[in-house]
Amino acid sequence: MGKLKRATAANRENAMSYNRHNRFRSTALLAAVAAGSCFVHGQTTTWTGGSGTWGTAGNWNNGVPGAGGTALVDNGNVAGSVATVTAAANVATLNVSAGDTVQVTGGTLTVTQRTINAGTLLADGGALVLQNSATFSDNTGGHIRAAGGDVFFNSIWIANGTLSSSASGVVRMASGFNYLQDITNTGNLTLDGGARFDPRNTVTNHGSINLNGNMELSGVSVTLNGTGVTNVNFTNIWASAFVGTFTNNSTIQGFGRVGNSLLNMVNTGTIAATVPGQTLRANAAGSDTATTITFQNSGTMMAAGGTLQIGQLSEFVRLDNTGGRIIANGSDVNIRGEITGGTLSSAAGGVIRVNSSGFFLGDAANNGNITVDTGGVFGLRGVVTNNGSINLVGNPSFTSFDQSGASATLVGTGAVNVSGVAIRAIAAAGTLINNSTIQGGGFFGAVGGSSLNFTNNGVVHANSGTLDLSGGAGWVNNGVLRASGDAGIRLLGNLSFAPLTNNGSIDIAADGTFSAQQDARFSGGTAALAGTLELSGTSFGSNPAIGTLTHFRGTGRLNIFGNSRLNLAAGNGTLGTSKFGSVSFGVSSPGRLNLNDNDLIWDYTGASPLTTVRQSIASAYTSGTWGGSGINSDLAAVAASTSTKTGIGYAEATDLGSPATFGGQPIDNTSILMRYTLLGDANLDRTVNIADFARLGASFNSAGAWFNGDFNYDGSINIGDFSLLASNF
Repeated sequence: MGKLKRATAANRENAMSYNRHNRFRSTALLAAVAAGSCFVHGQTTTWTGGSGTWGTAGNWNNGVPGAGGTALVDNGNVAGSVATVTAAANVATLNVSAGDTVQVTGGTLTVTQRTINAGTLLADGGALVLQNSATFSDNTGGHIRAAGGDVFFNSIWIANGTLSSSASGVVRMASGFNYLQDITNTGNLTLDGGARFDPRNTVTNHGSINLNGNMELSGVSVTLNGTGVTNVNFTNIWASAFVGTFTNNSTIQGFGRVGNSLLNMVNTGTIAATVPGQTLRANAAGSDTATTITFQNSGTMMAAGGTLQIGQLSEFVRLDNTGGRIIANGSDVNIRGEITGGTLSSAAGGVIRVNSSGFFLGDAANNGNITVDTGGVFGLRGVVTNNGSINLVGNPSFTSFDQSGASATLVGTGAVNVSGVAIRAIAAAGTLINNSTIQGGGFFGAVGGSSLNFTNNGVVHANSGTLDLSGGAGWVNNGVLRASGDAGIRLLGNLSFAPLTNNGSIDIAADGTFSAQQDARFSGGTAALAGTLELSGTSFGSNPAIGTLTHFRGTGRLNIFGNSRLNLAAGNGTLGTSKFGSVSFGVSSPGRLNLNDNDLIWDYTGASPLTTVRQSIASAYTSGTWGGSGINSDLAAVAASTSTKTGIGYAEATDLGSPATFGGQPIDNTSILMRYTLLGDANLDRTVNIADFARLGASFNSAGAWFNGDFNYDGSINIGDFSLLASNF
């Protein structure tokens, strides 16, 4: 009986608890109904039309949609419907028809699986979260807008339609992998750190895309269009796993990285480094002969506040810049790679720098400042137009202008400035044709057994230090070789090299020097002589330098040492008349000035060097064989074995009546005039006649010079001179 009573009491307690629970459920249900809300989970419910609150059950045909459910607004029933979310809501699938709107003014609307939007999704003070774990969502004809509230994409794949924002609203790719396909953005689209942006097909950006995470293009081909800006914030636009292709028709700016070893890059828009103190790397790394990765720029790549790095030490880039521009605007562009085509320029102090080995410029135009710093190797390919400056200023031990295995033509109004740096071919023979200006000091030529074939149609100017020219398989000067400013050009000798063919001119300023070193050879052309023209072999007479000119003219100095020889080409008439201010042949192994059949003017200052002239010619005369050093004539040596003896006549200009010209050149009274002529031609009129006999007769058996009848250069007039005159009378 007791057990029964106890059981009955327990049953009564259970019954009371059951009744209380049912009353609670009933009360809650009544409250929900009274409030107009009735959530249906895992079912489909359709908005009944018009404008109203999302959480009101009467606005749906099957109650307020809940988690796991599908919400249809309004399935095309009534155009212009507006469903307003004012508190937290959650559905699996959201389908918004054309002309209809879902707006979130409070709380958060979360769509966990799929969104189909042909109308408008609006975060207006509240938040909209779209996530689908890569389940495809369709925004065709739709508009997703952050208007004061934020839209969050969490691992979403959404295609087509428009994204926009206003006020402080942001469309955020907040987490996971976010695939946006054929989307147009007109607002603030931001990729948060830790998330990933995986665009597909075409993304049109007329607003801003802010990348605080990586933009991934593995295995796809993507085009970015639009008038907006993509901001890279220490992040990457790249392909991390598979080869992709990225075409930029818009603007990308900031700092971080655009391109890598798996991403083919095509830029027809703008890529700009804009953050001071930071670097934007545009690498397309590995786009060299070992891979098929390509990098094309027909747009603009620019440093505008930050540093733009094209290639780097471990990443050599081959950039097809045809139709493109690379600009250092107020900050630097650093390059390692080969750039072909297009234009390089600089402004506002910006510099295009080469500071790690390897920058080769081909078939391009430079209108700016290219500077090769220590460790940089610079070279040209094809035809390069330089209307700016190319400056090789790095440590000469680690910096060079290398034409190994390449052929190039340099044109333009600018200058290549060399500061102690080598212009060379070191690994293989190379060719450089200069139609522009190369100036400075350093080394110019072949290294290590290779050769540099060089043709100068412009100007090579030594104006800071010494510029050494080392020959190659063929060196031709059709332009100007110039030395000025206490600087000099040294032509280095090597008998295995072809001589310098000088069809142009050697311009030696008053403070400049052109020096042909031992074994050096040059031939042809002219020299403007205001400074020093020097040929110097070794002091013991071997390894002489040998040069031939049509003429040299000026008041500068000739130094011909070490058994070297300077020839004046025969057969040029008055074009071959040369002029100088002083000469030295050296003491040990003196050199030789070969007049051939030309006229020569010594325009002296101070005391007359007439005796020096006689001694220099006498040294060459060697008893009529013309085999010695000094002022000589190869044609006189040839004539020595004939009946018509020739030599070099000389006289003070005043002895000849101070003519205005000699050999077609203007002269003054402080000039000694020399001419290849017949022995016995005292007055240098190229004939031997009674006037010359009279000159000899007047000074017979006395000391004198050529003009007085000394035709064998011994300083006296005697029967020997009469005999020479008589042989040509």
